[in-house]
Amino acid sequence: MKSYPLFWLMFIGVILFAGCQKVNEKTVHVTTESVKESSIIANESQLLNQNFMLIQAGSAEFPQSQGIFDIQKNKMTIVKQYVPTDNPNITKEYELKANAPQESHQVAEDVSNTFPGKQYDANPYKVYEIVIEDITVKLVDRQLVISGANHYQQIFVFQNAENTQVKDRNGVFYDVRTSK
Repeated sequence: MKSYPLFWLMFIGVILFAGCQKVNEKTVHVTTESVKESSIIANESQLLNQNFMLIQAGSAEFPQSQGIFDIQKNKMTIVKQYVPTDNPNITKEYELKANAPQESHQVAEDVSNTFPGKQYDANPYKVYEIVIEDITVKLVDRQLVISGANHYQQIFVFQNAENTQVKDRNGVFYDVRTSK
């Protein structure tokens, strides 16, 4: 009779011990605490002296579900994902005038321009990522020009006087966020 409580105590102890073991897993913790909305960006030296990100804020007519340009020192990481036409963020007017081959062509062209050497994959769950080295940032008129190694270039047009939002050539809007 005394062995039952001892058995349960040992059983609970083994369970607790097993639960306290550190599991070897990879977890990615995403946080926005390290970035904040930019104040007015007065000149390119202000951008060159800090890290900043362009985070997709919206896309009314281009089938892109997410996009991030992360500029850290002289390197830029770009991550994008595209979605089929049934994206709820795409307006009905666009859906009526769009045709699938044209849309696929536009996305394939964007993949080719943004991710040199990568081919467009119609899989809607495909996430594209690339790191571009030797980044330079310039402000030309109302444009943010980001250039990199091997003649890489992305041009964004500022959308407000505070220079906190830009738009790319596909009509995708990005919020400009700088490091704290």
